[in-house]
Amino acid sequence: MVTYGKRTYGRVDEIEGTGAVETLFFHIWWVPLVPIESLFCLDGPEGTERSERQVRSIPLSVKSVVTAWTRLFFGFIAFFAILPGFGMLAEGEEGAWVALTSIGVGVVSLAVFFVVGRWARRCTPERRAELLGEG
Repeated sequence: MVTYGKRTYGRVDEIEGTGAVETLFFHIWWVPLVPIESLFCLDGPEGTERSERQVRSIPLSVKSVVTAWTRLFFGFIAFFAILPGFGMLAEGEEGAWVALTSIGVGVVSLAVFFVVGRWARRCTPERRAELLGEG
């Protein structure tokens, strides 16, 4: 069974207590493939479902698209480096340095995954004014 549809990814330019920019992607198995449009998604009350949020269409955000794809890339690298690395260590194969290198690459990729997400959520005062329609 193939899971596909539309979903938002690439949360960037977060404005505390107000909302953030996200991009609606066509996805297959939750892998964002084709960006459709960027949205300014308003935060609802605690427990608001994703589909019930108020959104406003904005021009396609390159920052959001690049963030989504970058996190996807480094997430895959982390997954496909850490698991085989631990598998090689568990089997006791010769060349533990290969396993440790694989795990190291995975850990660095995982760190990049989280740092990119954290960095991208910062919103400059100019961007904040643009999103909120101020000035």
